[in-house]
Amino acid sequence: MNFLLKPIQFLLIPLFAIMACNQSGLTNGEDSALKKNLVEQEIEGINYKIALPKGYQIIERRGIDFSVYYFSPVDTTDMNSFRGGFYIGNAGGGFGPESSTCKTSFISSALLGISEKWSVYNCNGKQKIETITKSKTGISWAGMIHAFGSANSNEDLTKLLEVYSTLNVKSK
Repeated sequence: MNFLLKPIQFLLIPLFAIMACNQSGLTNGEDSALKKNLVEQEIEGINYKIALPKGYQIIERRGIDFSVYYFSPVDTTDMNSFRGGFYIGNAGGGFGPESSTCKTSFISSALLGISEKWSVYNCNGKQKIETITKSKTGISWAGMIHAFGSANSNEDLTKLLEVYSTLNVKSK
């Protein structure tokens, strides 16, 4: 009986993720309640803007030839809310799942105005996502973006993807 459940789980996890995205408006263009309460911010040092929920902050960590931007709740004791970040540089690489027991699926959601394929790693109910693509910054040291994040529920995963759907190049 157990051998029948594994193939079914493999099919159901991506299906649930797609259904969650459809319900949130990610695939049909409708604005969700979260999107209506996001606050747009320009990101210093690169030609990007992003809209974050009230009570979130974005912090830059610079390397020699790259930057990583992390967003999370301002309340550092809040370990339940979604959080994310993105690497900007020329040598982006993925993290992959944190263990071999994590279930991997793929979904499509917007990043920089284009639908991208995101890897979703479900590890005992905690979900991590990531995607890597061209950054569109126009800055020579910043050719790639590796976007990543974590969520403790399907609802928070949907919110995280909605935030990433607002990340875009600033108009000139």
